[in-house]
Amino acid sequence: MSGQVFELEDVDITFLQRRPGHHDLVANDLDRGLLLIDPWRGRIVDRRPFTDGVAGAGCIDSWCLRADGKLAIVFNDERQRGCLVRFDGGPPTDVQYPAWNDTVAMPYDWRGDDLWLKHPRLFEFGVVRGVDLATCRPSDGFEALQENRGWRRAIDRRRRVDGHSAHVEPELGRMLWFSAPEEGQPRIGTVSWVGDPDLSVPVDQVPPRLAASGTTLIALHEYRVEVITETGQRVAELPPAPGFHYMAVEAIAASEPHPAAFVTAAHALDGRALMRFEVVPLPPLG
Repeated sequence: MSGQVFELEDVDITFLQRRPGHHDLVANDLDRGLLLIDPWRGRIVDRRPFTDGVAGAGCIDSWCLRADGKLAIVFNDERQRGCLVRFDGGPPTDVQYPAWNDTVAMPYDWRGDDLWLKHPRLFEFGVVRGVDLATCRPSDGFEALQENRGWRRAIDRRRRVDGHSAHVEPELGRMLWFSAPEEGQPRIGTVSWVGDPDLSVPVDQVPPRLAASGTTLIALHEYRVEVITETGQRVAELPPAPGFHYMAVEAIAASEPHPAAFVTAAHALDGRALMRFEVVPLPPLG
């Protein structure tokens, strides 16, 4: 597999996700702010800073992207602070932190004005209403079931397979998940709240990062990335360049003249603030 390669200096990226409804990627620059990256031109097209409450906190622990790609909310667990970032203009503003103290791998749904959140492990919910997006109030499973039935039922299906949220695709209304049982084989998959079929495939090891293109899953480990079909077949495997280790991965849709691809972000092992990106076309299936 061959791909397009570019490098960015003086950035430190741990999260990477396509911007919903757009062709660029969202990434965090550690705790300084969010970046918009054009993967095919290999450059940063915009920078959006965090508020003082989140900036300088060491790193963000989670983020939520709205399905139209105009807004993002990031959370820092150590300071228990949240920050709203506007991609279409305007300064960042503070957002109330959820009632729990851990947002890593937190399921969410943000397809309209209201952002629905769930505790990563416990059956606790929260909602950030869309008037000013500043207040996160506790909710319960029954309210979520009444107001956001499809998402709540998807949460229930994920819980039945002991699946943990790995990555939310808000514009597609689905969540990527993994299960890591003490006994038995780990699995990765997708669960949808808009009517698409759910997906579950076995893996040898749970990946730290997971992405998807349709029913193709991309599993990222520190020193390898695997492309896995919906039947569990490994159709490609790619190591990082010498002197780098993987940090993040995301899939991007085809856009004329570019094919569907996945993007890896790798950090220099020598401690430099240097990120190496590779845009790899997805192999044809079938």
